[in-house]
Amino acid sequence: MTRDLPEPPAPPAGLTKQDEKKGLFSGLFNRSKDVFKDLDIEPIVEEEIHKDDKKELKKIKKEKYKDKKRIVKEHKKLKTKKIRIQKRQKIKSTREHNKREEFLNHKEETLKRKEKHLQDIKKTLEREEKEFLSTKIKSLKNKKNHNKLIRSLQDHEKVLNKRAELISKKETHKKHRDKSLKEKGKQLKEWENKLIQEKDQTAKTKAQLVKEENAIVKKIEILEKLMKEQHEVEYSIKQNAVKHKDIKRKYNRLLNEEKKLKTIRNDLAKKEIDLKLQEEGIIKAEADLKNNKAWLDKEETAVVAKVKKLEEYKQKNEMLKKKEIKLKEKEAHITNLMKKAPILEKKGIEIEKKENHLKLMIEGLNLSKNQLKKEETAVLGRVRILEKDKKELEEKEDEVVKLVNKFEKIKKETDIKIKKLNQKEKDFKSKESKLHYFEEKSKAIEEKLAMKKLELEEKENEMKLMSADWKATKIMLDREEKSILGKVEELEEEKDELLKKEAEIVKLVDKVERNKQKNTDKEKSIDLKLAKLVTAEAQHQKKTQELNNREKQIIVKENKIKTSLGEIKKVKGLIGKKRTLEEGIKRLKIRFNKEFRKIEKPLLRKAKRKHQEMKISRSIKKTMEPLPNIKVRANMAGPLPGLNPEINTQIEIAKNHVSRGLFNEAKSTIMKLKSMQKAMDEKLPNKKALYYDILELENEMKLVEIRH
Repeated sequence: MTRDLPEPPAPPAGLTKQDEKKGLFSGLFNRSKDVFKDLDIEPIVEEEIHKDDKKELKKIKKEKYKDKKRIVKEHKKLKTKKIRIQKRQKIKSTREHNKREEFLNHKEETLKRKEKHLQDIKKTLEREEKEFLSTKIKSLKNKKNHNKLIRSLQDHEKVLNKRAELISKKETHKKHRDKSLKEKGKQLKEWENKLIQEKDQTAKTKAQLVKEENAIVKKIEILEKLMKEQHEVEYSIKQNAVKHKDIKRKYNRLLNEEKKLKTIRNDLAKKEIDLKLQEEGIIKAEADLKNNKAWLDKEETAVVAKVKKLEEYKQKNEMLKKKEIKLKEKEAHITNLMKKAPILEKKGIEIEKKENHLKLMIEGLNLSKNQLKKEETAVLGRVRILEKDKKELEEKEDEVVKLVNKFEKIKKETDIKIKKLNQKEKDFKSKESKLHYFEEKSKAIEEKLAMKKLELEEKENEMKLMSADWKATKIMLDREEKSILGKVEELEEEKDELLKKEAEIVKLVDKVERNKQKNTDKEKSIDLKLAKLVTAEAQHQKKTQELNNREKQIIVKENKIKTSLGEIKKVKGLIGKKRTLEEGIKRLKIRFNKEFRKIEKPLLRKAKRKHQEMKISRSIKKTMEPLPNIKVRANMAGPLPGLNPEINTQIEIAKNHVSRGLFNEAKSTIMKLKSMQKAMDEKLPNKKALYYDILELENEMKLVEIRH
């Protein structure tokens, strides 16, 4: 009789509702389900416990040491990045400052050049005034050169007008420049406001960065505390494990003895099955050998006969191929002769020689005919000999007969072609006689045409000479006419010019009087312009002073902008560091979660085992004096009484599959056993024992899979 096992253990006290939701010990909370379905019962030995603890401690220490090293390396990298960024910022600021200094120097040089240009304009105006006065004095003395003086005055007026236009353009340019400077001042003010806003934003970002850094430091401290607590929990678990070693030893001894008995029974069952399979295979192999020997003997006799026949056929085929090659050569020779026949039509002079050659060829053909007749008789004799052989050679005999018929046809065609050649030769001779008559006529006509061509060429040369003389005379006459007309036109132009000069002299006298008044007016306008230039110079000096003051203000603002840009860059660097730190924290979290899961799984398994072992130890303490309780496991190792023989056979089959390593087949048999166990009545006492046998089979299968 089997003894009912104790109820399954309750969940540990330290578990929370979240752990229950995640699935930790979920199989233990539902009593309607199978109790030991998700638990893997594995034996534990003292030596293995010590070794596992030592290995886990070493691993934890190594990982902590590696994490410290990584953190130190990351700090060093951050310091080096800070130093590099500071150096780059200094280099960039110096470069920008140098560029701005160069730009200001360029502006100063342009202003100096413009001032020099204005001074040169003043000097040129003074020189021109002096020259104008000197020309006035000379004009009074030399009345004869009055016309030249008027022209010079007109040119001088044009130059003065141009210079006045240039001065007006420069004034407009100065106005535009003043407007652009005012706009730049407005832009600088806007930049200052933007910089103030950016400074406020940088201050806010700095404060946020400080807060985030403090939060990161706190998180790191919390992680360190968690690692310490975890280490303490591991140490306490190990201490509790040492206390329960004695109980585990006894339990492990029982499990080892049961396993040894199971292995012995499995080995015996395997050997019996293997012997049966070997016997069946030997019987099948002997029957196959007998059948194969008889079949091989038959094939050998058939192969020998086929080889002999093939050798005979090969010899006969070689003889026929040689004869076919000779016949093909003769056919090619005849075709070459037929190709040469059209050449006789083109070469009428050598017909007599080729007639003799054709006669010789005809004689050769007659000889070849005789040879063919002889060969035909020989072939017919051989064909009669070959008819005695098998039906396979009849087809080749037919081919030989066809070739003979072809040769006869070729002979007839050659005779017909020879007749055609003779007819063509006769036609060729008749055509040649006609051609001689026409050639003589054509030669006479060609000679006449050549004489006419020479006469025409002479006439053409004479015409060309006449046309060249006519063209030359025409050109000479045209030149003379043009020269005469040109002289007449020149005389008329001289008359017109004289009349014009008389009228111009009258007009010039009037213009001189008018110009005198204009010169007086221009002198007054020049004086006014000089006064304007003096005032413009004073205004220009004031504007230059204002520009210098503005440039100084711009330099001060640029320095402020540089400082603010440096602060912005620092803030950007801090933002980049923040991002790198956030990424590092994410990586640390991921690593921490992975490592925590690695450590958590074995700890939870150990806790399960300890809880089970505590329950088992309590039950063992109650039943330590009467040892007959072990009969339950001994009976479970063998066939269970009171069950169907099919169930016992399937259990043995599953064990054999597990021992051989056939895991898929073993799983299928285990599923069948589970279905049969569920179909059994709950009142039967062997139902629970069968359930535990199924669990043992699953555990054995897992162990074998791990070893493989």
